[in-house]
Amino acid sequence: MGLSDFTHGAETVVLNGEQFHHAQSVTAEPLSRVLDRVAEHCQNNPGPAASVLEQVARSDAKRFAKFAPPGALRNAVFREESATRGMVLCFVAGPSSSSAAEWLSALRHFSSTRDLSAFGRLRYSFAERSGQGQTRVVTLWADTGLNLSTLFPATGDAAGADSDVLPRPPAARRTLSASAEGMPFSVRSYESKQTLEAAQRFYDAWMSKRGWQAAHDGGSGFSSYLRSDGYQAFLSLMPTDGHTYVTVTETGVVDARATLELGSEP
Repeated sequence: MGLSDFTHGAETVVLNGEQFHHAQSVTAEPLSRVLDRVAEHCQNNPGPAASVLEQVARSDAKRFAKFAPPGALRNAVFREESATRGMVLCFVAGPSSSSAAEWLSALRHFSSTRDLSAFGRLRYSFAERSGQGQTRVVTLWADTGLNLSTLFPATGDAAGADSDVLPRPPAARRTLSASAEGMPFSVRSYESKQTLEAAQRFYDAWMSKRGWQAAHDGGSGFSSYLRSDGYQAFLSLMPTDGHTYVTVTETGVVDARATLELGSEP
């Protein structure tokens, strides 16, 4: 990407079946310079939208100058910046170079599939100045499809997978499945037709039968569970419009000698 100092040490995050790469870094460069570098990367690798704007600019420069979007949007780059923070978002060219003629094809493809990768590869960076005069940079990018229909479906399970360790709640559909490759952490959310109390009983009974310790933060809908080998999981329940949103977070194995204790304070 030409931004190796912003992307080194990246992890691959799988969200509802789609792969994203995520990296955090700190640099002495000022905020504006960080955003300039990401914007330059976008401009040097134009996707279909940027190619269309470039062709229009070449064909009628005066008219383009009068009616073109302001600032970075002239290059199909979304940029916002304040004194202390800012972001840049764009779609860069895919494996083959994009031409202006492909723009209508990209629009048709997105309209029929809801796949954002029709517009290119996602690039997003958020930068924020710290009190120590440094800039913290969070970068997210994707080189595969980003299908909104499978990422966030209106009905049925979102793409992804259930846990290999813990059960999904009864009478529920999966709305979120997120994990980091090579890491023990994962989060899964479900919309269940059960009441909050029934969902809580289901997990308490399942855990108790298998020898897990349990601790409950009374009345908050938050519970913690610990297996004898130190494997830890958290359960969060929230009632909404006659349904219960169930979120199961797995943190992997902690110290096997650990015990559970939940208090009412944050």
